[in-house]
Amino acid sequence: MSSTLLERARSSHEWVESFETTIVEQLEKKPRTNKEKVYQQHRVNNLVNGIVEQSQELDDFYKDKDGIFRDEIMSMRGQHAFHTFYRRLRETREYHVRNPGVLAQNKPPMNHLLEVPVSLFSGEELYGRFLDLHRAHETYINLPNFPQLEYVQYLEIFAEFSKIEASKKGRKYVEYLTDLFEYIKGFFKRTQPLVGYVEVEEQIHDQ
Repeated sequence: MSSTLLERARSSHEWVESFETTIVEQLEKKPRTNKEKVYQQHRVNNLVNGIVEQSQELDDFYKDKDGIFRDEIMSMRGQHAFHTFYRRLRETREYHVRNPGVLAQNKPPMNHLLEVPVSLFSGEELYGRFLDLHRAHETYINLPNFPQLEYVQYLEIFAEFSKIEASKKGRKYVEYLTDLFEYIKGFFKRTQPLVGYVEVEEQIHDQ
């Protein structure tokens, strides 16, 4: 079945409304555990992304840079109105004759947006309650001239960057810091999906 821009715009508006309704339904549920709280935020974030995607499509429709949307609306007015209506009606009938089992879709499929990957966190992270710095610790104790600390000892000092002697801050140390930063950034995004990380990063750089 052919899909006109007007039909697609209407559909996008309906999808946005459905996403908003589902977000409200999700937020009405009170999470009892940290796992439920984090997973709820991921589901809401997926739905918000769905709204953004549909809104961007609507923005393109209404900007109508190529004039197709305007021409389509004009074709439904004046002497062409009945011709356009019956052509759309014929196309709709022909589509359903070819596809008798297809039902009209009033709500967008959302199951994939409400699913959260099981492997989102490691066992050590306990659904975002704790950092898992075992890999960073392993890298740290293998850096040239760095102390052989136990994991618990490393957790106590790993953020004391100013205490590292300048002579130790070579290429390997920079690589270690880069990996540590990327892990913490990823951990933040996984535990706080609704918080704008770009804004947080800008605040960090400003300090």
